[in-house]
Amino acid sequence: MPIRSLDSSPESWDSTIKANFQIITPMFLGGADQKASAIRSTAIKGALRFWWRAIYWAEFYTGSKNDANSALLAMAEAEAQLFGSVAGDHACQSSFRLSVCDAKIESKDLNLCSTENPRRPAKYNVDFGSPVHYLLGQGLKGRNALVRGRFQLELTFTNPNHQENYSAALLNALIALSIFGGLGARARHGWGSVSLTALTAGGAVVDYPKSLPELKQWIKALPPFSDVPTPPFSSFSCETKIDVVAKGSSAEDLLNVVGGEQQMYRSHSRSGKVGGKAAEKIFQDDYDLVKGFLDTGAIDRLPRRAVFGLPHNYYYGSLNEENKNIKESKKNVALLAFKADIAPAHKDRQRRASPLFLHIHKFAESQYLAIHTLLVADYLPAGEQILASYPPPSKDQRRHRKIFSFQGVDWEIISAYLKRFKYKESLL
Repeated sequence: MPIRSLDSSPESWDSTIKANFQIITPMFLGGADQKASAIRSTAIKGALRFWWRAIYWAEFYTGSKNDANSALLAMAEAEAQLFGSVAGDHACQSSFRLSVCDAKIESKDLNLCSTENPRRPAKYNVDFGSPVHYLLGQGLKGRNALVRGRFQLELTFTNPNHQENYSAALLNALIALSIFGGLGARARHGWGSVSLTALTAGGAVVDYPKSLPELKQWIKALPPFSDVPTPPFSSFSCETKIDVVAKGSSAEDLLNVVGGEQQMYRSHSRSGKVGGKAAEKIFQDDYDLVKGFLDTGAIDRLPRRAVFGLPHNYYYGSLNEENKNIKESKKNVALLAFKADIAPAHKDRQRRASPLFLHIHKFAESQYLAIHTLLVADYLPAGEQILASYPPPSKDQRRHRKIFSFQGVDWEIISAYLKRFKYKESLL
């Protein structure tokens, strides 16, 4: 179907939404070279698509008389009209043009360093093994980040009918991005958090939450979702949880608080210490399950912690030390495996993003909040094939691969994590 053309001459009517944002935590955006230098409209549009879907699934579901398949078809058509589509029966142009304007941002290289290394002010420094480093995860070494700054978005409708139909939806998506989400790599783990500082539509000031009571009222005004069952993708439903889990005077303090709690809850340390404290080793069975796979090649279920997302990787440092000792004492000996990867086997669907979002929000000049949002949804399709594998550390060793069927996850594991915080205010 050809792309439908829209009137692109809105000069006769005020058709622009303007949203001013402040960067709250370092943002790992970048092009092909993985160097963050600017905020691109494509990243913004992708984030707005996500939060629009999350908010409005409930409206499409109830409007389709609780028929999920009909709701998905209706939502796909509306999404194409609003955000544009280049394929299928819904191919059309976006209903609005998006521009990033007046950006004043500062970027720095990421420097993973230990406390013994000298500080380098030109870098964004993170102590190796710290709670903040834990939230960074893997794969960001050598990257740089937009560490602070402000920018403005301009969303200009290209058709007055679409402005009337979708203006409120875009405003809610912008607010949701500001309250729950972020931009760039590791956005679900607190990085790339942004907060609104001004919002207008057609030149008129638009109210957005500036305090916790106002945030609660805004959530209540969203399309009702308290009776919506588990959705097919991450969106608001009867199982959604939104908690403020910490308050502080700086974003970095809150990253340390939340990162420390996650690290203590999820980590299994061979040293017996996590952040200088005795490791709780809550998921010893996960450790034993994957260690058994390395030893025997047998595994038939996901580790329990996989509910936090896939791929799920395990690194056994003690086995790595054994490898080094063997290599030094003997030659031409097959070394032990010490790293395992667990992910969906389908080549086009090899990750399942975390259902738990961390956003660091700034309401006032010195008030920062850590907000956790849990969007319970179908974790994977029923019967999805899972691949467990480890790469051989030696060419003489056969690579272990094991495929098994997805059997579900235990959502209570995330609920138990959320209960750990000393300060917690539930917004839902």
